Amino acid sequence: MKIAVIGCGAYLAHDIEKVLKNVVLYQRLESLSDVNVLKKFDYIINFSLQPIFKQQELDLKDIIDVKIANIIKDSDAKIVMLSSRKVYGTNNELINYSENNELKASDAYSLNKINAEREIQRILPNRCLILRVGNIIDVPMVKNNKTFISWITDSLVKDNLLKVTENKDVAKDFITRDYFQYVLKTLINKNMTGIYNVGSGFESKLGEILPRITGKKRIIFEKNAQINDQFVLNCSRVHKFVKPFKQQELYEKCDIIHKILRKLTTKEKI
Repeated sequence: MKIAVIGCGAYLAHDIEKVLKNVVLYQRLESLSDVNVLKKFDYIINFSLQPIFKQQELDLKDIIDVKIANIIKDSDAKIVMLSSRKVYGTNNELINYSENNELKASDAYSLNKINAEREIQRILPNRCLILRVGNIIDVPMVKNNKTFISWITDSLVKDNLLKVTENKDVAKDFITRDYFQYVLKTLINKNMTGIYNVGSGFESKLGEILPRITGKKRIIFEKNAQINDQFVLNCSRVHKFVKPFKQQELYEKCDIIHKILRKLTTKEKI
């Protein structure tokens, strides 16, 4: 099996060549001198987004996942699209979202993801693997795009303090990058297609997770903040093929990140 990875510099793609076999890495779709080379792969995984993807609704033809789907439509290649839990919308109540839940765009990012999902399913009805991913944490990288962990890192490096505007009792679904890549590898090795939630399947409150990462003395939660944007992903579908993520794995990763951030914020080398 041959696999092409587009957007190999993305946070989620870090060291992906150590997880997947027979991988060819590309920084951007535009870096290919001949995009038709993608037709020779079994799977194409796209980690890349346009800079304006989160800012405005894009024409379908301009979305990278759709571009790839159109390139490979007359071949046997499959596409892996990294979607988001945000396609389910936002809710103040803690909802356990399954893949059958109604999709509700709440911003340009989620709208573009929903539109891309539907279009690549139309173009490649039996040859797309769509992963709706929850919040992912892992060790900070010196250079990465705007991620959950980079928000924490930037704040601690700059101010030695993380100010959180959300209520500490807000619950979300967190996994590690290692677990995400494990799920990705397993589904590809099993030659799977379809739509899968990729998350922990259990709730983790911000007041439990963030202090483990920053340290209790370096975090402030806004007083009287409302509880909003909560979610848990129902992962029963993907658990037919992979082992569930464990809370202890999350805590262990938080502790590792904490140690790294202590070194970063005291000007020590990682």
